[in-house]
Amino acid sequence: MSNTPAGWYPDPTPPAGHAPALRWWDGERWTAHTAPSAPPSAGAAASVPSTPDGVAVAGWGRRVGAYLIDMVIQQVLAVAIGFPFVRAMTSAYVDYIDEAFRVADTGRQPDTLGFYRDILPSILGFYAVVLVVSFAYTVAFLAWKQATPGKLAVGLRVRQRDADGGLPLGCILKRWLVTVACQIAGPLFYLDVLWPLWDDKRQALHEKWAGTNVVRR
Repeated sequence: MSNTPAGWYPDPTPPAGHAPALRWWDGERWTAHTAPSAPPSAGAAASVPSTPDGVAVAGWGRRVGAYLIDMVIQQVLAVAIGFPFVRAMTSAYVDYIDEAFRVADTGRQPDTLGFYRDILPSILGFYAVVLVVSFAYTVAFLAWKQATPGKLAVGLRVRQRDADGGLPLGCILKRWLVTVACQIAGPLFYLDVLWPLWDDKRQALHEKWAGTNVVRR
């Protein structure tokens, strides 16, 4: 079978008493990675999206669920830590609305320029808190567990595509930097989230530079 391309094939040595399954052939030898049996037509080629060593990648829906959990946790932390900025922004909005009602009967306009001047430092301060929370949360958990709390909750982890094991710091930083850049860019954020749906490696944009995949734990 040395000329057979890498892929999922019927397990040549299924455990006794177990249903037939698929085993990953890496092009040279059988690996320890197995998957549930597929229809006969799928046995002739690699039909399960996987890493080069045969580990099946995570589904898109599960990844989105993990992302939503992480976003809720991070936003709660950011609001708690950056509460002085949130309070200042709220106060500025309330004062502006009060002023708008006061001057409405006189035909004058509220001081919009002054409002933006007053609120801008609080907005920038809060966004700085959001970035710090995102950085600490993402880098710390990926370095420690190879997964954020959201991914842990749904049974996922992050690994290098070409080699399993711990994630190098450089790899983690690349994931985070591209994620933040996509969020700042607006439409790129949605493209980043949707990219695994059609990517042959099931990678999001922030995984391309980092060379990672999300897999089941």
